[in-house]
Amino acid sequence: MLPKKKLVPSEFWRSDRFIFLLFVAIAILWWLAISLNRTSEKVVLLPLEYQIPVGYLGEPSNPASIPVLIQGEGWELIRNVHHILPGTLKVNLRAADNQFLSKADLAFMLNNQFNPGSSGIHFDIQDEGIRVFLIPASTKKVPLHIPGHLRPPAASQIAGPIDVEPDSIFITGPSTVLDTISQWPIRLERQITQPGPFILTGTPALSNEPNVSVQSAEVTIRGRTDVFTEKKLRFSIKPYLVDSTHEVIIQPEEIDVWCKVAAYYYGDLSAKQLRIELIPEPNSARVGLQIRSASEACKVLYYYPKYVYRYFLDDRT
Repeated sequence: MLPKKKLVPSEFWRSDRFIFLLFVAIAILWWLAISLNRTSEKVVLLPLEYQIPVGYLGEPSNPASIPVLIQGEGWELIRNVHHILPGTLKVNLRAADNQFLSKADLAFMLNNQFNPGSSGIHFDIQDEGIRVFLIPASTKKVPLHIPGHLRPPAASQIAGPIDVEPDSIFITGPSTVLDTISQWPIRLERQITQPGPFILTGTPALSNEPNVSVQSAEVTIRGRTDVFTEKKLRFSIKPYLVDSTHEVIIQPEEIDVWCKVAAYYYGDLSAKQLRIELIPEPNSARVGLQIRSASEACKVLYYYPKYVYRYFLDDRT
C-alpha cells in the first residue's frame, strides 16, 4: 500500500482544495454583506414596570410584558439591539381601579424612553393595548407575635414576661386580606444560647399574601430563661368568702398550692401572686375553686382541696 502524499505549505496554496475553500469563503462574506444591509426585524418581549399611584396596589394578573417589533438595517440592528429598548417600560397609571392603555398610550410612553442609537431603527408595539386593574390599599396596625419556635437552652424554660419592641407594625394590602390578619410573626436571627437574661433581634416575617407589604423594622426581644423547681404555698380562702352582713364559717380556711417556679423568682413567690376564681354551687354550701398564677414565672401544678364549704350563721338575738 502506497503511503498518502502530504501537501507541503507551498503546494497547498496552489492546490484545488485551497481554491475551493477560498471561493466558499468569498460567497459567505458576499451573502452576509447583502443580508446585513437589508431591513431586518426582531420581536422582543419588553417587561412592564407599573408606576402605581398612592393608595392602590397592582393586581397580580396584570400583563407583565408586551411584544415589541424592532426594525432596522441588519448592521444597525445587530450593533444596537442591546441598547435599543429600555430594560423595562415604565407605565404610568391613573388613580382608577380599572383602566385601558391603548397601543398609542404605550407607544407614547415608549417613545419617551426609547433609545434607538440610529435613525434607521424603528419599533412597533404588537398588542392593541392592555387592561390594568388596581386594588384600593388599606393600612392596619397589628401586634407582633413571638414565634412558637423560641427555644430555651436544655433544662431551662422561659421565665417571666417577654418584652417585644416594637410590639406592633403596620401592614398594607387589600382590606379583604387585612381583615383576616390579627397578628404578624417575627423572624429571629438566632436562638437563645444560654440560661439567664437574653436579648434577641429579628425582623417582621416576609409576607406570603399577595399584595400585602410589611413595614420594615428591627425587632428586639428581651426576656429570661431559668431552671424551674417546685414550691408549696399556703393560701387563705377566708378573705374571699367573708360576707359583711353575716357571720360566716369557712371550712377549711386555707388550702395548699403546689407551684412550679423559676429559680430566679423562687424567693419572691408568695400567695399574693395567685389568683382565685370562686364557683358557688346552687343551693349548696360547697364552693368550687379555680386557682391560677398571675405571674409568667410561676405555674400552678396542683392544689388541695378543690372545694371549701361556707356556712352563714343566723342572728338569733
